[in-house]
Amino acid sequence: MSTLTVFSEDYPDLDNLPWIVWVQLRPDALPPEYMDNLEEYLGERYPEFADRWKDVQAQLPELSFERTFFTLSTGELAELAARQEQATVEPVTLQEFFSHYLLRVPSGEGAAFVAEMLLVLEHIFARVQVQVPLPVQPAGGQPYLGGADPVLDTAGINVRDAWTEAGGNGENAVMGLIEQCWALAHRDLAASIAPRRYPQVQPADLQAAVVHALADVGILAAAHNAIGCDGIAAGAAIQLISSLRTKNGAALYDVADAITVITQRLPRGAVLLVEEQAETLWQGRVQLAPVEQVAAVQTAIRAAVNSGVAVIEPAGNGGIDIDAMLTAGDSGAIMVGACADDGQHPSRLTGVLPSNFGGRVDCYAPGEFVETLAPNNGTRNDYGGTSSASAIIAGAAAVVLSIAAARGRTVTPAELRDGFRQTGTASSAPGVDRIGVMPDVGALIANL
Repeated sequence: MSTLTVFSEDYPDLDNLPWIVWVQLRPDALPPEYMDNLEEYLGERYPEFADRWKDVQAQLPELSFERTFFTLSTGELAELAARQEQATVEPVTLQEFFSHYLLRVPSGEGAAFVAEMLLVLEHIFARVQVQVPLPVQPAGGQPYLGGADPVLDTAGINVRDAWTEAGGNGENAVMGLIEQCWALAHRDLAASIAPRRYPQVQPADLQAAVVHALADVGILAAAHNAIGCDGIAAGAAIQLISSLRTKNGAALYDVADAITVITQRLPRGAVLLVEEQAETLWQGRVQLAPVEQVAAVQTAIRAAVNSGVAVIEPAGNGGIDIDAMLTAGDSGAIMVGACADDGQHPSRLTGVLPSNFGGRVDCYAPGEFVETLAPNNGTRNDYGGTSSASAIIAGAAAVVLSIAAARGRTVTPAELRDGFRQTGTASSAPGVDRIGVMPDVGALIANL
C-alpha cells in the first residue's frame, strides 16, 4: 500500500502573486557569495548596470534581486552539487546554483520593462526570462494500463501483467511529486496519507490545482481494491512538495527551489514527477512551455538527474514545437508528450490541451479521457493534457525501477530514458506527431 509524505510550509497568500523575472549571471559576474540584494554588488562593479538600475528603481523602487534557491543553505546546495558523482548530463556546480536570481514584479507590464532593461547587458546576464504569476493547471475502464489492443483499437503502457512480478506494485520505489496544492481525502488512497490537505484553508481560485493533484496521485497510488480506479504504482512511497514557496513572508512560484529541496530528500533511484509547466514570454507572446525553459529549473533538474533521480517532465500544453526554445542543453529529464484517444497508434493530442512536440520529447501517454480519482470519493474519466500523460509515465517508471530493485538491478536515469525512448508503441504519424513512443512496461522489464 502506498505511503505518502508531504513537505510544506505555512501556506502563502495567493491574492497578489508577482510576475517573476528570472536572470542568470555570467560566470565572471558572480558575486563572492550567494546573497540577496545583488543590485548593490552589480552597481558597484558595473557603472552601466547602475545607470539602468536607476531607471528601473524610478518606476519600481521596491524591486530587488533575490536568490532563486533560497530554502537550502549554501552548505546544503554544496552537498547537492557533490551528490552528482555519477553524472549523466552536464554536472551542476555550486557556482551555477549561485548564478540564478529572480525579481518579483507586480505586473506584466513592469516585468516586460525590467527584462528589456536587463537584456542589453549581455556581458552580465546570460539569460533574462519572464514568467506569469501562476500557470493554470488543466482539468482532466483504464485502457491505458493494458497494452496495444488491435481488437479494441486502444493503446496503453502494458503494466497490468507487471503487477504480478516481485516489486511490480512499486513497493521498492520512492516517488517525489511537485504540485501547487492538494486535498487527498479519498477512500481509494491509503489511510496513512497525512496531512491530507495543503493548505488547510484552500482558496476557491486554486480548486483546479487541488483537483489536478488528486488526479495525479490517483493515477500513481489508487489502491487495487475494486473501488474506483487502480494506481499504476500503488505500493510506492510518495513525497509531495509545493511549488508555491514563501520567502520573507511573501509568496512566489518557484519550481526550481522546490526541486532542489525535494531532491535532497529523495534517495538515489527515486522518481520525481514535476507536474508543472512554464507560462513564459517567448517570441513576443505568452507560451505554455516545458518548465525547464526557465534556466534555473533546468539547472535544478540536472542536479536531480545527476543525483540518480529520474525526473519526469510534461512537455506542456501549448501545441508548439519546443526544440527552438530549449537552448540550455540536455537536462536529463524524461520529457512527456500527450496523445489522443484515437486508436492503437494514436495521434498527437490537439484541441483544448494541445501537446507540445519536438525532437526533445522522449515518449508519450494518453492525454484525454484518462480515468482517475475525483473529490468526494469519486472518480472521473476526463483528466488530460501532458499532466495525465506525465503521471502515467511516472507510474511506469516507478514500476520498472521497483522490479529492477527486486532483481538486484540498478537502472540509472539515463538508462530509463533510453528504454522509454526506444521500447514502445509508435504514434500514427511519428514524423508529424514528434512525441516519441508510448513505453511498453512489459517489454522493458523483460529486458532487465
